[in-house]
Amino acid sequence: MKLVIGTYTFNAAAKTVDLSSIQGFKIERLLAIINAKTGTLIYAAGDSTRGFSSVAGGVVTLTYNTAGMSNTDALTIIYDLQREGIGDMTACPAASVNGTALLSAIPSNVKAVRFYLNTGDSLTFTVAATQPGAPPVTVTISALYMSNWDEPVSTGINIYITAKTGNPLYRLI
Repeated sequence: MKLVIGTYTFNAAAKTVDLSSIQGFKIERLLAIINAKTGTLIYAAGDSTRGFSSVAGGVVTLTYNTAGMSNTDALTIIYDLQREGIGDMTACPAASVNGTALLSAIPSNVKAVRFYLNTGDSLTFTVAATQPGAPPVTVTISALYMSNWDEPVSTGINIYITAKTGNPLYRLI
């Protein structure tokens, strides 16, 4: 689940953002930081020019030069609060008109299903207590680039795959 973080301390001169408010902070879950006042992307996961030079606890030192910014500039911070997956990633089942059940039953400790799509993959599904008797109302997710999609579930609910392209995977979370 991706969240916009509202509690932080920005020190523009030191190029640091203190994210100690995030319990169990992990740099690999920090996706982006945008200076909302200027519209400038100052951190992007995987971008060496907009990455980090060090992390101490929850304090991230950025590689991007923020010296011309102000400590009071509003930041949009996107962080992935992913839970560890339950089990291995598994291929999504073949699709059918009325939907093929993802699992025979969703285990009670599962809060969501995370779909992993590679470039060009797409997946169409519905969420229901039982397999629909007619083509259901569906959701379609697709990836121009690699992406993930978390679909919340609860006991007694299942996901029914109605169409897929490529080889999308899933993991219970």
